[in-house]
This record gives sequence, C-alpha cells and structure tokens, in this order.
Amino acid sequence: MLYSQGSNGTADGCEVGCDNYWNFGNDSGGGGFTNKTEDKIINQLTGKADCVFNKLQSVGVNAQNYYNLMTELFVEFGSNNLGGANISFKIGDIGYTGGRTEYLGNGDFLITISPSMQNSSSIEIATVLIHEICHAYLGKRYFLFNASFRELYQKYINENGLGNYSHDIMNDYFVDRMARVLQEFNPSVFGVLDDYKLLSAQKLFEMSDDKKEELARLKKIAKEIDQTCNEN
Repeated sequence: MLYSQGSNGTADGCEVGCDNYWNFGNDSGGGGFTNKTEDKIINQLTGKADCVFNKLQSVGVNAQNYYNLMTELFVEFGSNNLGGANISFKIGDIGYTGGRTEYLGNGDFLITISPSMQNSSSIEIATVLIHEICHAYLGKRYFLFNASFRELYQKYINENGLGNYSHDIMNDYFVDRMARVLQEFNPSVFGVLDDYKLLSAQKLFEMSDDKKEELARLKKIAKEIDQTCNEN
C-alpha cells in the first residue's frame, strides 16, 4: 500500500495536507494501466466537503482558460477519460486534520479527508482536496506508467537530493497552478494571487516564522469571509 502521512509517521501540529512523504513499501504497482472494464471517480464525501468537491469539478469544467489543473487531474481517473485508475474520496479518521492519499494496488487510489476539516473554510478544504489529488496524480504516473518513467523520477530524486519527491515536485511545478484553481474557486477571499500561492504551498516546504504568521492570518480571513458551501 502506498500512502502519504505525517512526518515520521506522526501528525503533531498537522493541519492542511499533512502528508510529508510517500511510503512506497514493497508494492510492485505494475508496469502499465490495469485492465479494468470501467474506471470510476467515486465521491463518498458528505456535507461541506462534498459541496467543495463538486464546485472544484465545475471550476475544472468551466475554467476561464478552458483547461486548468483540475481538468488535468480529473482526466487521469474514471471512465471516458484517460482512465486506467479509480479514485475514491471519503470522510474518515486519519489521526490529524487534513487529508491522506493511499494507493491500494490494482489502479485504485483513495483520498480520505478528516471529519474535522468540515469545520474549516471552504477554501481550506479545496486546498486539501487539490493537494491530495496532486498526490494521486503523481502516484498514478509512478506506479502505472512504464519503467522509464520510474527511472526518470529516480533520476530527479538523485540529482536533487530529495527525501520527498512528491512534495518537492509539487512545490517546483504545481503551486502556481494550484493557486489559480483556488482563485477561480473563490476569487473574493483574497485580493492577490500570492495569497492563494501561500495557501497552496503550505506543507510543501518549511516556512519561515513570518510566512507561518501570514498563513495563519490568511486562514483567519478565510474563516471569517468565505461563505462558499456554508449552508452544508
């Protein structure tokens, strides 16, 4: 089983996206797409998280630039898309506030969102969902693509000295795109794109004390003014 979890297997101080490394274990994964008759995106989320999930999907479909990160992530899973993998979303206890992504084998990915996230602002829930879907996207490409892709990842890790390839790649290549999705999700929460970038970047690298204070301020603002999905 492949999973993301808190640093050193703990969740001390964890909030959004507290999955600091992948544990690959001995899962062989496979050398190509699994041969299933139908691949699915299964949403078992409830309440506010379900509302946020559905709004994120609509952001992908109705992206201003037609094709944004959500489109790219969702198209990797389910039937009538690129397929080759299932992805399921559910609410469940993971031992901390945030999300966790697991590769269960046979092309099945599971994203679990902690129940306590239901008390967060919608923009924070959206951040966790995007963060975890990015993990699933990278996990799919690692486990279900051919061996040369794995070798490329290993080369990236070796050349950059990375202990956490998933978060480092996300920090290098995904933060701007994650931020733009969050801005499209709710453009009225923050005034500038850099605020959405800071929200997207949390847990991807060690922030300075000043950045942590600014992040806490942004979360407080979001909690006060973000009314998206509050009726759920």
